[in-house]
Amino acid sequence: MAETLKHLQTLLLQKGYDAYLVPRADVFFGEEVRPGDERLAAISGFKGSAGLAVVRARGQSTLLLDGRYSAQAKADLEGEAWTVVQGTLETAVPDLTGLRLAYDPWLFTPDQLRPLAHLEPAPVAEPDNLIDQIWQDRPAVPQSAPYDLPPHLTGETSQAKRQRIANACQGRSLLITQPDSLAWLMNWRGHDLPTTPTHLAFAILNPDGEVQVFAPEDRAGLLGALDTISALGADSIQYDPAVTSQALENAIAHHGDSQGVAAPCPIRAAKAVKNTAEIAAMRAAHQVDGQAVTAFLTWFAAQDKTELNELDLSHKLAAFRAEADGYAGPSFETISGSGPNGALPHYRVDEVSNRRLQDGDFIVLDSGGQYPGATTDVTRTLAVGTVSEVMRRNFTLVLQGMINLTLQQFPVGTTGHQLDVLARAALWNVGLNYNHGTGHGVGAGLSVHEAPPNVSPMARTPTEDWALKPGMIFSNEPGYYQVGAYGIRCENLLLVVERAPGWLGFETLTQVPFDETLVDWALLHPQQVEWLREYQERTRSHAM
Repeated sequence: MAETLKHLQTLLLQKGYDAYLVPRADVFFGEEVRPGDERLAAISGFKGSAGLAVVRARGQSTLLLDGRYSAQAKADLEGEAWTVVQGTLETAVPDLTGLRLAYDPWLFTPDQLRPLAHLEPAPVAEPDNLIDQIWQDRPAVPQSAPYDLPPHLTGETSQAKRQRIANACQGRSLLITQPDSLAWLMNWRGHDLPTTPTHLAFAILNPDGEVQVFAPEDRAGLLGALDTISALGADSIQYDPAVTSQALENAIAHHGDSQGVAAPCPIRAAKAVKNTAEIAAMRAAHQVDGQAVTAFLTWFAAQDKTELNELDLSHKLAAFRAEADGYAGPSFETISGSGPNGALPHYRVDEVSNRRLQDGDFIVLDSGGQYPGATTDVTRTLAVGTVSEVMRRNFTLVLQGMINLTLQQFPVGTTGHQLDVLARAALWNVGLNYNHGTGHGVGAGLSVHEAPPNVSPMARTPTEDWALKPGMIFSNEPGYYQVGAYGIRCENLLLVVERAPGWLGFETLTQVPFDETLVDWALLHPQQVEWLREYQERTRSHAM
């Protein structure tokens, strides 16, 4: 990493730049990127899934992060070349004034770049990524062919989906920049990413329902197609500004007589509401996945735990899942954090950080699997030996929050933002909280993090504040993190279902028991006790 950073700084000096912006992103703005697109990690060593670097040609560079990754960044970064700042590009603008600044327009959306609009001198768009020019051991970025899902898993033909989405665009062509949206539309999956089964490509959906697909390397072909949209019979080209690069928006703005229309991609809303076939596949996968994880928990209970380490747990859980019917691989890199490592919500264990389990530890084990047409995500907090009564109390408060949200009935039109407090109330009552959202949408054999379903204390803009609808699936994962000591998280996946006319509720998909020895039953209300006892009995009954 240090050598790559030095080479980049040398290149900046040669080109006359003072600084270069390096996001943790690829051209699709998804959470997971190919190893060859991990440019931020290549120059810094930081392995988190979100961050932005301001690399200076001279002196110390800056890594901008949110609160989730501050502790991890300090552990990942090498030497004194970096300073870590909790902030955003907008908060960094005062430090960028007067600098000759460059960036890759394919790796930033116009909204992300907006804070730089009034900088002097104006930032320079360098379409040929500077890191790619000097990254000597950059991993290859091959692309595989997509494969089709069978009809019993999709529940709707690709032709029907394409016509439905084309109709929603009202005569406009649609630029599709998210591979999971394209996978849903085409009823295909792929092998281009380690844990998300998508085929990395851009596409243009025409008003007649036909689709043109472009590989990420075929930028010239995509730009050429945008130049000729009006010749395809479209009134204009619609694109989602949240996931469209500055380079593509520039091309749209100059493609001739047609107009560019910025609007949320209609595929996002359609994809989030699972049909009966997709729901059936998710239910079936959670049964199989639950058996595998429950078998792992049975194994773990019988071990001399202080002879194990974090990687042992991750590898053993993967081995149990590998025996599950239809298992195709993990849905994300397993989080196996013990003791103080568990206090890092997005911790990723490696050979360097790997920690041996110690008596009194909590372990946060967050994992998931990909199955035909289905995705799982489950977190259980495990214990090594005897934990303190304060730890048991805090575990119970987190579990209470998870159960509270699970049991809630709510009127049609309710958003996840409105429900978020249910998962936090028990913690808030004793002055505790957690610094992440309560829940995220989950795809059907796609991305484990899928918009728009979201349960968070942050209110969304009108275009993002989606009401919960029957068929949506999202995680329910409150937590608590005592920095430097331990972490707690309890997570199930929930399906939104209709309870009565005008009223909705949740069905729990995850089928994995909790460790009852960690529960302070006296803190639970009767309804919570009833739910937990029934859940424990049901999930243990299908253990392998």
